[in-house]
Amino acid sequence: MDTFAISYDYGKTFVPKYFHQASYSIAGCMAGEIYVSYYNLYRGTGYGNNFTIQHPNFSTDSLVLEEVGTLPGEVYCNKSPYGGVPYGLAYSNDYGQHFTVSFINFPGISHFAECDLQRGTQPGELYFVIWESIDTVALFHSFNYGQSLTFQSYMFQTYDELLYTTGKTPGSFYYARREICDTHSCLWIYFSRDYGVTFTTYFHDLDSVYTGVPQKDNLPELQIFPNPATEYITFRIGCKLPDFDAKIVLYDVVGNPVFYAILPKGQLQANLDIRNLETGIYFYSITCADNTGLLSNLTTATMAKSHGKIIINR
Repeated sequence: MDTFAISYDYGKTFVPKYFHQASYSIAGCMAGEIYVSYYNLYRGTGYGNNFTIQHPNFSTDSLVLEEVGTLPGEVYCNKSPYGGVPYGLAYSNDYGQHFTVSFINFPGISHFAECDLQRGTQPGELYFVIWESIDTVALFHSFNYGQSLTFQSYMFQTYDELLYTTGKTPGSFYYARREICDTHSCLWIYFSRDYGVTFTTYFHDLDSVYTGVPQKDNLPELQIFPNPATEYITFRIGCKLPDFDAKIVLYDVVGNPVFYAILPKGQLQANLDIRNLETGIYFYSITCADNTGLLSNLTTATMAKSHGKIIINR
């Protein structure tokens, strides 16, 4: 039995519910409503106490539950069983009993790995989060059920976590990214009032007050010195990486990349000239990539990425 639970006090306590083989679930737009799918699509009312089958051939019709609309009865699904372009958007206004499908091409996007759907605050308003690759995420917006689209912006990506959601007021959109900085978490929250075109950034160095997130020792043999640094800083890897280049990127505290360097394959050390950077705190990421630009699935003890913090002090 798969388990989900309901909270009535903002997540402090939960009442467990049970459902047999639930692959996807999403809250409805009315109080106590929930949709659950596996082979069939179920609609629950009464906060999970009652369920009815809405669509008995859900999986065989290659439908994947994505989102509900702002109006009662609206349900959105993905009908792109093999991924990529075009994106199949399935829409229902009768609580998932029947769907109409439209196929969408995103301007400027020739292929993508994944598309996540978020509803807006108005009927027919949708946000499409397009993962072109593991490190390239584009945001599109529609006011008319996906019939026409506008590109809004590219979102900063992190290899640890990237979360996103619409707000409760028109035009509001949030996304957050988290990275491990030394022994604790660093959190960036990006907030938009103009449908995801421009964002205000809030940075939080969570230090030891943020619990429940284990430290990730991604490159246990990595040495960075001197730190704090003044003019030069050295990145030294104590064991040989596989036959891929390693990319070193420095970011400022709001997440803007300000410095790039390449550690060529087979080389264990990179000496970086940082004299053009201002005094302050910077964050680094090191990724080991193949010629596609994607993180490699390494089989050695050394992982493909590392994050942390350096200080420039003059």
